[in-house]
Amino acid sequence: MSEHSLPENGITIKQAKDWTKAWQTKNPEISKAFLIPITDIVTLFKELKVLIPQGDKDFILNEKNDLEVAIRAYLAIGPSEEIAEAGKDEDKLVLVGAVKVEGDYQDQVEDSQHNLKVQLSGSGAFDFTLPCPRHCDKESPLNHG
Repeated sequence: MSEHSLPENGITIKQAKDWTKAWQTKNPEISKAFLIPITDIVTLFKELKVLIPQGDKDFILNEKNDLEVAIRAYLAIGPSEEIAEAGKDEDKLVLVGAVKVEGDYQDQVEDSQHNLKVQLSGSGAFDFTLPCPRHCDKESPLNHG
């Protein structure tokens, strides 16, 4: 184990191994991980107005944003454009922005029952994750089989 201290909310690699092994042992037929490209997280941060575009590929952090924002991930099942077999579904994560209001995080999505704190450019829901085992790092110590 390394000698450095963990960042806020960081866990040890032993904890990560134990927790991922427990999930994969209990749920052998369910995805064990999701690959989330950073560019897609940037897209969600833009939707939440956390990042403000400055030209073609530059962004600045919206330090004047007085909202406490987060990302919520919903487990889901849906069709995959990558799987050739007709009717084949796969595990997915639906990611949405959430804003803290009176102690609770409220999803910032279309058809919400509460007033949105962020002006949406779309529905507010994103599917840009790639499930493992099809998109796994086969050499990762967290991939248990």
